[in-house]
Amino acid sequence: MTGAAPASEPPGRAAHGPRRAPAGTTVLFGLLVSTVLVTGSIIYMFLWGIVVPTNGARMATAMQTCWGRERQFMHPVTEADLTRSADAVQRVRQCLRPIYAEQVSWAMYCTAALFTVAVLIYWAYPLWFVRRRRLTPIVREDCPELADELERLSRAAGLHRAPVFLLAPYASTFVGLGLGLLALTGLMYLTRNAILRVREIQADARVGEGEGDRPAAALRAVVDGLTRPGRWRAALGTHPHPARRMRAIDDPATMLSPRLWELFAAGLATSMIAVNLRHLLTQALPTTFLIGSVATAMFCVLGMVLPLVTAVWRATVRAPAHRLPVRVILPMPVVLVGGYLLGEQLSWLSTLLGWTTLVTGGVEQPLVAAVLMLAGAVTLAVWTASVAHTVLGHGDRRWALPAVAAAGTVAFFPWFGVWVATHDVPGLLGLTPGEPPPPRQSPPGWYALLVHWAEMNSPALLEVIESPLTLPALALLWLVPITVVARRRRSPEGRPYRIEGALVTGLAGAAGFAVAGVALVYVLRAALPVSVRQDLDHFPTAVYSGFVALAVVAEALVAATVGARARCHRPVLIPLAVFTTGFLATGITQLGLNTAGRCVDLYATRPPACFKLPDAGFTAGMLNIMLVEGVAVAVPAALLGALLQALITRLRRSGAPRPTRQDAHEGRTEVRPGRVVGGEV
Repeated sequence: MTGAAPASEPPGRAAHGPRRAPAGTTVLFGLLVSTVLVTGSIIYMFLWGIVVPTNGARMATAMQTCWGRERQFMHPVTEADLTRSADAVQRVRQCLRPIYAEQVSWAMYCTAALFTVAVLIYWAYPLWFVRRRRLTPIVREDCPELADELERLSRAAGLHRAPVFLLAPYASTFVGLGLGLLALTGLMYLTRNAILRVREIQADARVGEGEGDRPAAALRAVVDGLTRPGRWRAALGTHPHPARRMRAIDDPATMLSPRLWELFAAGLATSMIAVNLRHLLTQALPTTFLIGSVATAMFCVLGMVLPLVTAVWRATVRAPAHRLPVRVILPMPVVLVGGYLLGEQLSWLSTLLGWTTLVTGGVEQPLVAAVLMLAGAVTLAVWTASVAHTVLGHGDRRWALPAVAAAGTVAFFPWFGVWVATHDVPGLLGLTPGEPPPPRQSPPGWYALLVHWAEMNSPALLEVIESPLTLPALALLWLVPITVVARRRRSPEGRPYRIEGALVTGLAGAAGFAVAGVALVYVLRAALPVSVRQDLDHFPTAVYSGFVALAVVAEALVAATVGARARCHRPVLIPLAVFTTGFLATGITQLGLNTAGRCVDLYATRPPACFKLPDAGFTAGMLNIMLVEGVAVAVPAALLGALLQALITRLRRSGAPRPTRQDAHEGRTEVRPGRVVGGEV
């Protein structure tokens, strides 16, 4: 793919050039076509009730009948409320599905008719144009020199099939022909000048990115001596402005600058597709609301990930020897998410029905949804920037960008899919506390508090946990970068990822979890009465929730430690350390802590043996729970660790004694962060 510049060369002088950088136009074109198709289908569904008035009356009757059978949905507070609300919504959808299927069939027929008409117009327009203008083909016998020249031009243009050249011998409007020729001549002249200017800039960039500085220096001297043209001459002439040529020579990668409007347009188009497509899939097809939303996200996640990954990659290619600053990375996900949220409010379906998060969810829910979406996009952008910087200097460039884009898509999909399904449903983005123990058991107050906080969860987070792609997504965050770099065995700087420290930190976190888990088992065994421990409906859930809480704390400490100690590659090393801790914590829980609990009769059931082979499905579910909740807490913990380390480093620098001029003359050592200047060590 693209490569990194040597350390001695200025940015943009590497073997990779602007012509080889990804542009992302294919994704934007696909989003445009998809937006037209999906929005057109929604418009046809709307016309179904207008063109045939009886259809609108039938729809209104069905809506009143189906919604009238269910009570008004109360605001969900507990999981039981959420279950009842979801069941009621599903019954309403089942009731409305027949009439929605008829409406979608109408939309499909209209879309098919649109395609048929478009194909007929595309096929018939050349025939109509030739007949109306009375054009005749050029015959070789009439003008062999012209035919030979046209064939030569076709071959020079690289055409696989020679076009049919036509003449208009019967054109009777001389004035129209003259004005047309004049306009065509002017257009061709301006187009020719624009092509010449672009080709000259491309040639300057090729010289600038070539090997050695002598050709670039010679060309720079020539361009610097050129006369500066006026505004109109620079815009319409055959040569570009010398300042533009100097920029191309000094930094050929300036043409790689990502444009934020492209990300905004991608987010806008993706949201319009998502709103309309989710309505089609959830209302007209025999699927649940969650499945329809996830299917929508599966199609639309490409419109969010690929433009963002491409933009970050292009920005990294511009200066591969330096890491992208936050001020360059942060605007990209902000603009992308802003376009998505705005497009969701302005989509045709949302405008027609008035069903937007700003209208139905108040202020708190749209704000929380926007923050969650932005957090996921920023995390993806930071991870891509870190991986791109490392891969461009050490990895296999041929498969680097496709591998990073695929890993980012898989990693972002569970988050985006659940967000699409829950961001506009009241109560699903909130937190639900754990159910308190029965009062008849008279449990201690600290145990009720433990259950309240340990079992607290979010419905949206539970959907992420239950996704089958969650575990592969978290693993790909560290596995793909390490694998791509490992494919290039010979690197002048050795291995860029020092994973030993992250693995040791993850092992230490798992060891600390094991000690805390054993202590929790013995504390619960000694402090709780038998009546509480015999309640198999609540107590085992509380115990396992306590284990999960301990694992989450251990993963947060591991993330904070790696974030504070690592100087680079944090977006890769932190997931590796957290994954190691979560994976080992799951094994320790199922094989160690569960065995310890049975040995000390924690559940007061007198088990016949201490060891019991754990269930594979339950173990996989616990692994997902520990990893997902751990990652959710590890991100802010890692940021906190990095900020604390930066603050400590700055305090040390400000508090270090500054040597006087007399100390320097005496040859004493002057210590600065990361280096030693003067004196003897």
